[in-house]
Amino acid sequence: GFRCGFLGMLHMEVFMARLEQEHGAAVVTTTPTVPYLLDMGPEQEALEISRASDFPLDQKIHSILEPTVTATIIAPVEYVGRVMTLCSERRGTLLDHSVLGAAGGAGSVTAEAGSASSSSTGAEHGVPATQQPSDHSQPVRQASSEISRPDQAQGDGSEEPDSSSGRSQGAAGGARALLRYTLPLSELMVGGLHGELKARTQGYASFEYEEGGSREADLVRLDVLAHGKTVDALSRLVHRQDAVPLGRALLARMKQLVDRQQFEA
Repeated sequence: GFRCGFLGMLHMEVFMARLEQEHGAAVVTTTPTVPYLLDMGPEQEALEISRASDFPLDQKIHSILEPTVTATIIAPVEYVGRVMTLCSERRGTLLDHSVLGAAGGAGSVTAEAGSASSSSTGAEHGVPATQQPSDHSQPVRQASSEISRPDQAQGDGSEEPDSSSGRSQGAAGGARALLRYTLPLSELMVGGLHGELKARTQGYASFEYEEGGSREADLVRLDVLAHGKTVDALSRLVHRQDAVPLGRALLARMKQLVDRQQFEA
């Protein structure tokens, strides 16, 4: 086969669709890979691999270094718990957490405080609107009418506001939180972190990342055997604690998609 690089999942899907529609080619794609650096010990040179099938099984490996990224996530404050849970599940390390103020929030509070103070001033002096001079009578009547409008709205209003639209408006215009994480590059390329983030935050989160350094990780090679033979295209490097659940999920998915064969998989 051919090893191709794409600008993203959408670019890959468009490329595959054109091959199938314009050329009638049956395309089989495998998971993308990231480069890993294997420290073989003090007396041997480090080995860099980009495919899981090149991972040595009969040699002693001192440590494995995986590439990381520094991710910046901005999301409404009500989704902070979901975002932090997702990043911890993807072996992320929290670097920074801050809360950004809502746009225009201070101005609206100031305006409401000004109207309340003007109305309370007239109530404290107990001066009716008819005893005020002619040039100030109009503002007092406006203040009294503004006070009566909420009472009228409460008495006349029979329709309840839509809770879903209220949550959407609050998420779009409320306070936002900024989170910075160190994440493994493999979680972005293979794990589908970006799509899961959009799903958990209903599309309100923004995500950007920059290249980080490398860090040591406890990784193992996950192989899929068909009729007792390893299928190199299905091999991948995963974290040790995720190897068993990922392997079971992969085989369960293959059992649904692949037709029954005359050998054991």
